[in-house]
Amino acid sequence: MDLRTDQSLATATAGDGGSRWDGTGPRQFDERDLAIEDLERSLRDRSGHNEWGMRDFIVRGVFVIDPVEIWRSVQTQWGSDNGIVPYSLEGIRADFPEQRLYSFEKGGIVELHRAVTSLRSVTTSSIAKRSGSSS
Repeated sequence: MDLRTDQSLATATAGDGGSRWDGTGPRQFDERDLAIEDLERSLRDRSGHNEWGMRDFIVRGVFVIDPVEIWRSVQTQWGSDNGIVPYSLEGIRADFPEQRLYSFEKGGIVELHRAVTSLRSVTTSSIAKRSGSSS
């Protein structure tokens, strides 16, 4: 994503930010004032995932790291539920055929060309180090 204005990023949290979706339109979230420290914390201290709320943005591609997981409705022995499930790089490509794919490599963000078939695992601390944060 690219931000169009300095007001495009409306919230950033190190875990579940409490955004809501009613099944149509964009997700709703509670906006808050942000400092650079909040953005660093959302990357460094994330708890399995992080959440950024954005508005007025440009989609530049899809960022993917290992393990590739998505949030979706799943069938359990108790019925339907929503949860995180494993996914594949090929699945991401099929879901977003027109989008460029990006990941981390050698300390920076790189574009994944169509010939790339797998990702390597990274840890939260390595993501923070690559983003220039200190632990």
